[in-house]
Amino acid sequence: MITAGELMRRDVYTVHARDKVRDVLNLFVEKHVSGVPVVDDRNNLVGIITDADILRQVHEPPSFLDFISYIVFYDGEAALEGKIQAMLEEPVRKLMTTDVITVTEDTGLSDVAQILSRRRFKKVPVVQGRKLVGIISRSDVVRYLVREFLKKGGGERSSRQI
Repeated sequence: MITAGELMRRDVYTVHARDKVRDVLNLFVEKHVSGVPVVDDRNNLVGIITDADILRQVHEPPSFLDFISYIVFYDGEAALEGKIQAMLEEPVRKLMTTDVITVTEDTGLSDVAQILSRRRFKKVPVVQGRKLVGIISRSDVVRYLVREFLKKGGGERSSRQI
């Protein structure tokens, strides 16, 4: 049985809960990632911050009562830029998700795939106790499954670039 420990990446970008949102956004842009685990001084996992957390903060859907004023007073990108500017100096702990679903290195591939697909997660942290030891993404799982399928002669390989 293939496990999370065999597929996970150990070189994980992380941020600290006291880091600024500005640092997270820079990391997202510079490293082309969509989320990073949040750790404490001992590398214990305390949360995760993703592009979804940022988007929720920037563009919270209006409540029913605010809907009319939202339409009437919507000022487009300027409003979004203002919200981004306002959150840049906020600590990560204010936006991060703290109720994080994790797996261990011994978690089987099918369980990891189930968590990723049912919860619609892009990635899941791998922990040993509370310590962050790696991360496994949907892409890691899909690449492994396709590679194994192709090794067994399944499908026709194409060298075309898309």
